[in-house]
Amino acid sequence: MMDILQMVGYRGVPSKETLKSVPEITRSIVITGIARTLATIDQISTGLASIGALDYIRSHKNAMQPLFTSEGAKHFQPANT
Repeated sequence: MMDILQMVGYRGVPSKETLKSVPEITRSIVITGIARTLATIDQISTGLASIGALDYIRSHKNAMQPLFTSEGAKHFQPANT
């Protein structure tokens, strides 16, 4: 348990945690997840910009939306094997 709490950046004392600590622990988990996601998105954006694709995506949002949204992903089906 301590490893997990340290991994998400929570600095409380695990042996002293109670149900009242749940919001603080949850906040640490969410912030860690968001930070990792934002870092990934930033890397993807930087890579796309380096080849000129980011400007194209931004200027053709409607055409590119199926590739970058969960709603659009519904249109892609796995191949039947």
